[in-house]
Amino acid sequence: MEYVAGGSLQDFIGKLDIKQLESYTRQITLALQYLHERNICHRDIKSDNILVVLPKNPNSKSIGYIKVIDFGVSVTFDHPPANAFIGITGTAPFLAPESIGVRMSSSSSSDTDSGFQCESSNSYRTAMDIWSLGCTIIQMISGKVPEWAGVMSPNTMTIVYQLTNKHLPILPAALSTDPCFSDLAQVVNACLQIDPILRASADRLLTFRALRCAFVPVCPPRNFYLEPELDSSF
Repeated sequence: MEYVAGGSLQDFIGKLDIKQLESYTRQITLALQYLHERNICHRDIKSDNILVVLPKNPNSKSIGYIKVIDFGVSVTFDHPPANAFIGITGTAPFLAPESIGVRMSSSSSSDTDSGFQCESSNSYRTAMDIWSLGCTIIQMISGKVPEWAGVMSPNTMTIVYQLTNKHLPILPAALSTDPCFSDLAQVVNACLQIDPILRASADRLLTFRALRCAFVPVCPPRNFYLEPELDSSF
Protein backbone atom coordinates (compact mmCIF):
# COMPACT_ATOMS: atom_id res chain seq x y z
CA MET A 1 0.00 0.00 0.00
CA GLU A 2 1.30 3.43 -0.90
CA TYR A 3 2.14 6.13 1.64
CA VAL A 4 -0.89 8.31 2.51
CA ALA A 5 0.25 11.69 3.78
CA GLY A 6 -3.14 12.75 5.13
CA GLY A 7 -3.14 10.11 7.87
CA SER A 8 -6.28 8.43 9.14
CA LEU A 9 -9.74 9.93 9.60
CA GLN A 10 -9.02 9.70 13.33
CA ASP A 11 -6.74 12.73 12.91
CA PHE A 12 -9.66 14.85 11.64
CA ILE A 13 -12.47 13.94 14.02
CA GLY A 14 -14.14 16.85 15.76
CA LYS A 15 -12.63 19.27 13.23
CA LEU A 16 -14.80 18.66 10.17
CA ASP A 17 -17.47 20.99 8.83
CA ILE A 18 -20.77 19.67 7.48
CA LYS A 19 -19.59 19.47 3.86
CA GLN A 20 -16.55 17.45 4.87
CA LEU A 21 -18.65 15.21 7.12
CA GLU A 22 -21.13 14.46 4.35
CA SER A 23 -18.41 13.86 1.77
CA TYR A 24 -16.45 11.41 3.91
CA THR A 25 -19.65 9.65 4.95
CA ARG A 26 -20.66 9.24 1.32
CA GLN A 27 -17.23 7.92 0.38
CA ILE A 28 -17.22 5.36 3.20
CA THR A 29 -20.72 4.30 2.17
CA LEU A 30 -19.59 3.86 -1.43
CA ALA A 31 -16.74 1.65 -0.20
CA LEU A 32 -19.20 -0.43 1.82
CA GLN A 33 -21.51 -0.68 -1.17
CA TYR A 34 -18.60 -2.08 -3.20
CA LEU A 35 -17.76 -4.64 -0.51
CA HIS A 36 -21.33 -5.69 0.24
CA GLU A 37 -22.11 -6.23 -3.44
CA ARG A 38 -19.31 -8.80 -3.31
CA ASN A 39 -20.61 -10.46 -0.12
CA ILE A 40 -17.75 -9.07 1.96
CA CYS A 41 -18.23 -7.68 5.47
CA HIS A 42 -15.37 -5.54 6.82
CA ARG A 43 -16.37 -6.00 10.50
CA ASP A 44 -14.13 -3.23 11.87
CA ILE A 45 -15.22 0.05 10.30
CA LYS A 46 -13.94 2.97 12.40
CA SER A 47 -11.98 6.17 11.83
CA ASP A 48 -8.63 4.48 12.50
CA ASN A 49 -9.24 2.17 9.53
CA ILE A 50 -10.00 4.94 7.05
CA LEU A 51 -7.11 6.82 5.46
CA VAL A 52 -7.54 10.29 3.94
CA VAL A 53 -5.65 11.25 0.79
CA LEU A 54 -5.55 15.04 0.76
CA PRO A 55 -5.16 17.22 -2.34
CA LYS A 56 -1.95 19.13 -2.96
CA ASN A 57 -1.66 22.26 -0.79
CA PRO A 58 -4.60 21.34 1.48
CA ASN A 59 -6.29 23.78 3.83
CA SER A 60 -8.81 23.39 6.69
CA LYS A 61 -11.69 23.17 4.20
CA SER A 62 -10.07 20.63 1.88
CA ILE A 63 -11.85 17.38 1.10
CA GLY A 64 -9.68 14.41 0.26
CA TYR A 65 -10.63 10.94 -0.86
CA ILE A 66 -10.60 7.97 1.47
CA LYS A 67 -9.19 4.46 1.52
CA VAL A 68 -10.67 1.76 3.75
CA ILE A 69 -7.91 -0.43 5.22
CA ASP A 70 -7.31 -3.31 7.67
CA PHE A 71 -9.29 -6.25 6.34
CA GLY A 72 -7.76 -8.57 8.93
CA VAL A 73 -11.12 -9.59 10.44
CA SER A 74 -13.22 -9.23 7.30
CA VAL A 75 -15.36 -12.13 6.10
CA THR A 76 -16.48 -13.18 2.66
CA PHE A 77 -19.78 -14.99 2.92
CA ASP A 78 -19.01 -17.11 -0.12
CA HIS A 79 -16.12 -18.89 1.66
CA PRO A 80 -16.10 -17.97 5.39
CA PRO A 81 -13.33 -19.46 7.57
CA ALA A 82 -14.39 -22.13 10.06
CA ASN A 83 -14.00 -19.81 13.07
CA ALA A 84 -15.56 -16.74 11.39
CA PHE A 85 -18.62 -16.73 13.62
CA ILE A 86 -17.00 -17.46 16.98
CA GLY A 87 -16.44 -14.71 19.55
CA ILE A 88 -16.71 -10.93 19.41
CA THR A 89 -14.87 -9.35 16.49
CA GLY A 90 -14.36 -5.63 16.02
CA THR A 91 -13.77 -2.60 18.23
CA ALA A 92 -16.06 -2.30 21.26
CA PRO A 93 -17.60 1.19 20.78
CA PHE A 94 -18.40 0.36 17.13
CA LEU A 95 -19.90 -3.10 17.66
CA ALA A 96 -23.31 -3.81 16.16
CA PRO A 97 -25.85 -5.69 18.33
CA GLU A 98 -25.74 -8.78 16.12
CA SER A 99 -21.94 -8.91 16.32
CA ILE A 100 -22.10 -9.78 20.02
CA GLY A 101 -24.25 -12.86 19.46
CA VAL A 102 -27.77 -11.53 19.93
CA ARG A 103 -30.57 -11.09 17.43
CA MET A 104 -34.15 -9.93 17.36
CA SER A 105 -36.30 -12.87 18.39
CA SER A 106 -38.23 -14.24 15.43
CA SER A 107 -40.91 -15.86 17.59
CA SER A 108 -43.02 -14.07 20.16
CA SER A 109 -43.15 -17.23 22.27
CA SER A 110 -39.40 -17.18 22.74
CA ASP A 111 -38.95 -13.46 23.38
CA THR A 112 -36.77 -12.53 26.30
CA ASP A 113 -37.44 -9.52 28.52
CA SER A 114 -35.03 -7.46 26.45
CA GLY A 115 -36.60 -8.46 23.13
CA PHE A 116 -33.51 -10.39 22.09
CA GLN A 117 -32.65 -14.03 21.87
CA CYS A 118 -29.04 -15.17 22.36
CA GLU A 119 -27.52 -17.67 19.97
CA SER A 120 -24.40 -19.75 20.32
CA SER A 121 -23.33 -18.70 16.81
CA ASN A 122 -23.03 -15.01 15.93
CA SER A 123 -25.17 -13.81 13.04
CA TYR A 124 -22.69 -11.77 11.01
CA ARG A 125 -23.82 -9.94 7.92
CA THR A 126 -23.19 -6.73 6.09
CA ALA A 127 -25.63 -4.74 8.24
CA MET A 128 -23.05 -4.66 11.03
CA ASP A 129 -20.82 -2.45 8.86
CA ILE A 130 -23.70 0.02 8.56
CA TRP A 131 -24.04 0.23 12.35
CA SER A 132 -20.29 0.86 12.61
CA LEU A 133 -20.65 3.60 9.99
CA GLY A 134 -23.26 5.30 12.17
CA CYS A 135 -20.88 5.14 15.13
CA THR A 136 -18.08 6.54 12.97
CA ILE A 137 -20.27 9.50 12.00
CA ILE A 138 -20.93 10.15 15.71
CA GLN A 139 -17.18 10.10 16.29
CA MET A 140 -16.50 12.47 13.37
CA ILE A 141 -19.00 14.99 14.75
CA SER A 142 -18.31 14.76 18.48
CA GLY A 143 -14.58 14.08 18.38
CA LYS A 144 -14.89 11.01 20.63
CA VAL A 145 -15.98 7.40 20.39
CA PRO A 146 -19.68 6.66 20.98
CA GLU A 147 -20.82 6.73 24.60
CA TRP A 148 -23.90 5.51 26.42
CA ALA A 149 -25.96 7.39 29.00
CA GLY A 150 -24.95 6.54 32.55
CA VAL A 151 -21.80 4.68 31.53
CA MET A 152 -18.75 6.41 32.98
CA SER A 153 -16.01 4.18 31.52
CA PRO A 154 -17.26 2.19 28.52
CA ASN A 155 -15.61 -1.17 27.96
CA THR A 156 -16.56 -4.26 26.02
CA MET A 157 -18.74 -5.72 28.78
CA THR A 158 -20.65 -2.49 29.52
CA ILE A 159 -21.22 -1.91 25.80
CA VAL A 160 -22.47 -5.48 25.37
CA TYR A 161 -24.91 -4.87 28.25
CA GLN A 162 -26.15 -1.62 26.71
CA LEU A 163 -26.71 -3.19 23.29
CA THR A 164 -28.40 -6.29 24.68
CA ASN A 165 -30.87 -4.00 26.44
CA LYS A 166 -31.49 -2.04 23.22
CA HIS A 167 -29.80 1.15 24.40
CA LEU A 168 -28.51 3.39 21.61
CA PRO A 169 -25.33 5.45 21.96
CA ILE A 170 -25.70 9.13 22.80
CA LEU A 171 -26.14 11.24 19.67
CA PRO A 172 -24.22 14.54 19.31
CA ALA A 173 -26.43 17.50 20.17
CA ALA A 174 -25.78 19.05 16.74
CA LEU A 175 -27.83 16.32 15.07
CA SER A 176 -30.99 17.54 16.80
CA THR A 177 -30.26 21.24 17.36
CA ASP A 178 -28.38 22.45 14.27
CA PRO A 179 -30.49 22.64 11.07
CA CYS A 180 -27.33 22.12 8.99
CA PHE A 181 -27.10 18.59 10.40
CA SER A 182 -30.73 17.58 9.83
CA ASP A 183 -30.01 15.61 6.64
CA LEU A 184 -27.03 13.83 8.20
CA ALA A 185 -29.14 13.03 11.27
CA GLN A 186 -31.43 10.96 9.02
CA VAL A 187 -28.42 8.94 7.89
CA VAL A 188 -27.29 8.29 11.47
CA ASN A 189 -30.77 7.23 12.53
CA ALA A 190 -30.99 4.84 9.57
CA CYS A 191 -27.63 3.31 10.53
CA LEU A 192 -28.36 2.89 14.24
CA GLN A 193 -31.36 0.59 14.10
CA ILE A 194 -31.04 -2.15 16.72
CA ASP A 195 -32.70 -4.70 14.45
CA PRO A 196 -30.36 -5.26 11.46
CA ILE A 197 -33.36 -6.04 9.25
CA LEU A 198 -34.56 -2.45 9.78
CA ARG A 199 -31.12 -0.95 9.19
CA ALA A 200 -30.59 0.80 5.86
CA SER A 201 -28.30 -0.83 3.33
CA ALA A 202 -25.43 1.06 1.71
CA ASP A 203 -27.54 1.32 -1.44
CA ARG A 204 -30.38 2.87 0.53
CA LEU A 205 -28.14 5.31 2.40
CA LEU A 206 -26.80 6.67 -0.87
CA THR A 207 -30.32 7.84 -1.76
CA PHE A 208 -30.52 10.06 1.34
CA ARG A 209 -30.18 13.75 0.59
CA ALA A 210 -27.08 14.22 2.78
CA LEU A 211 -25.14 11.63 0.77
CA ARG A 212 -26.81 12.05 -2.60
CA CYS A 213 -25.79 15.70 -2.70
CA ALA A 214 -22.40 15.34 -1.00
CA PHE A 215 -19.27 16.37 -2.86
CA VAL A 216 -16.80 13.62 -3.81
CA PRO A 217 -13.35 14.51 -5.21
CA VAL A 218 -12.52 13.68 -8.81
CA CYS A 219 -12.22 9.90 -8.92
CA PRO A 220 -8.62 8.64 -8.93
CA PRO A 221 -7.97 4.99 -9.93
CA ARG A 222 -10.90 2.57 -9.61
CA ASN A 223 -9.84 1.10 -6.27
CA PHE A 224 -9.46 4.41 -4.43
CA TYR A 225 -11.92 3.40 -1.73
CA LEU A 226 -10.06 0.22 -0.78
CA GLU A 227 -6.56 -0.84 0.17
CA PRO A 228 -5.05 -1.73 -3.25
CA GLU A 229 -3.55 -5.11 -2.32
CA LEU A 230 -6.86 -6.29 -0.92
CA ASP A 231 -8.91 -4.84 -3.75
CA SER A 232 -6.89 -6.77 -6.33
CA SER A 233 -7.69 -10.04 -4.58
CA PHE A 234 -11.50 -9.71 -4.75
